[in-house]
Parts: sequence; structure tokens; C-alpha cells
Amino acid sequence: MIALLAVAWGGTFEPVVTELGGGARIDWTELVLLVEQGRARSGSEGTKAVEELARRDVDRAMGPAAAQIRISPDDTLAGLQDSPELWPSIEPRIGRWVETENRYHSSGKVTVIGALSLVELLKPVSMATATSRTGPATDLTGVVLDARGMEVAPCFAPEVRGPGGETVYDGRMWLESAVEHAPAVWVTDAADPAADRAGSNPVVSRVKSVDGCVLTVPERAATGLAELAESRLAGEGRLVVVVDP
Repeated sequence: MIALLAVAWGGTFEPVVTELGGGARIDWTELVLLVEQGRARSGSEGTKAVEELARRDVDRAMGPAAAQIRISPDDTLAGLQDSPELWPSIEPRIGRWVETENRYHSSGKVTVIGALSLVELLKPVSMATATSRTGPATDLTGVVLDARGMEVAPCFAPEVRGPGGETVYDGRMWLESAVEHAPAVWVTDAADPAADRAGSNPVVSRVKSVDGCVLTVPERAATGLAELAESRLAGEGRLVVVVDP
């Protein structure tokens, strides 16, 4: 059924990206915050010295960029800075970014790109709401929602509602899954390997309407999501949302 949504695109797939400005962006497909900073040689500095300056710029920019991450329809990371329960666990994680690419220009400029895993960064948030639960078996393996052509604002834990406005999925994870997975994955093509999270027998549905990262689905999809929620699969991050690039 996933193939019904897939569009061949030369064997590659464009990720879902939110530009934050200042060289920062969120890749919702790979679930990473990327910060790119460059430094030009201003004097007699060697390449290593310029590279270190660019690296420090990435480190300084990572915090303000992370603050803009939308966690849920109502919350950004900045909104958690006043939380004595969560912020002490989140703040040190901002510095755990890794260098993914360094570019050395003929002018002497050096560009450093740092990546911070959203799953690792937001693990305290996921764990705070996660529960241990086992449920009945189901033949369904996940959900693929097609929201292409709609003004969607991706977030870490989107909310899915049924046609009557009832919440059928709120991003809650199971404890053992919260340490490894995000509640949802965003793709521009359901054939993207990242969409494999939905498994081989997902509920596939067109989204009826969106409000930021609140997605309203028709009755059939809502019923399928409710069935998943009663099993243990919904809490394993089995939601895939297909949006425009």
C-alpha cells in the first residue's frame, strides 16, 4: 500500500527540512539539527586555527538553534527552559553535537557542519511521558499519512485527531522505544527508506486537514490508529507523514 504514495525520484529522496536561519536547519527525515558555520582566514592563521574558530561558532550557534525546535503542537524547546524537571537533563545534551562535514575553500575559509540528534536531545521529554505497556496483537504495522499540498509545520511529536476532533495519537512512546526512536518520521516520498518505520502493513490515509503539526484524519485512519494505540506498536514510533519538500 505504501507504493500507492510513492513517487520515483531518480533513486534519491529529498528530506523534509525546516530552515531556522543563521546557518541552522532541522532535517525531520534524518531527525537531526544541523548547524553550519564558516570562518575566513583574517591574517596568518593556519587552517587548523581557522577550523577551530568555525567549530566554536557552531557550538555557540547550537543552543539558539535548538531552542527553536518544535517538540509538539504547543511546545518548543525554548519553552522548557523554565522546567526544573526537564531542563537540567536537556541542557547538557545540546553540547553533544558531532561534526559531520568540514569544507576547506581555496580562499582559506573553513566551513564546519555540526549535527545534533533530535532523539538524543529530546530523550528526557520522551521519557517523561513514556509508559510501560503491553497490549493485544494487531495485524497493522504502522501508519502512513499523506499531507502533501497542505501547510504542515513538522514537529517532533505531532498530534493526530479523528474527524470529530478526538485525539487518536499524541506522540506518547513506550519506555523501551523512547531511547531509540522519535514518535514520527517526516518524508517527502513514502518510498524513502526512512518510511520503513511504518512496516509492511500500515494504515495509509490522506490527511483531511492540518493545523501546524496537528493532523486530522478520516474515520478509517482514526480507527486504525486507535487499534494501534491499544497495541504496543503506536508507542514504537510507527507514524510516517508524507509532505511536500
